[in-house]
Amino acid sequence: MESTKGRGGQIDLIDLTVKALQYGLEAGDIIRKIHSSGNLEVVHKGSGVDEFSGKKVADLQTEADRQAERHIIFHLLSDFPSLRVVGEESFETGDGSGMCSQVEPPTVEPSERKPVSPESLPQSFKEKISSLKFLSP
Repeated sequence: MESTKGRGGQIDLIDLTVKALQYGLEAGDIIRKIHSSGNLEVVHKGSGVDEFSGKKVADLQTEADRQAERHIIFHLLSDFPSLRVVGEESFETGDGSGMCSQVEPPTVEPSERKPVSPESLPQSFKEKISSLKFLSP
């Protein structure tokens, strides 16, 4: 895949938004595909307490969760190698930061690619993104 990383190592937020939307839509297709197969492969990641209600909760994860996250992160990192991604499910670097630096290719692919273009974003949304200011980490 060709990197869409911009000049000077900067990532174009419109490109990032378009790609995130595309991969999110495709991940939804992956979730539907796995759900319809009936083989969710649920694992229990642990338990804890809900911050808002104070009630005990179980932290469950399914194969659909893992594959959807893997699809999104794999493709975003392929397109934007300098992107820093925090994953929820299982793809951390191992240093405790929660950051994902590389992910194996997904084993389940969407039924179809869902290309999204910058032209499909509302102008008001593009203007809001363009006006954002970021601080260096």
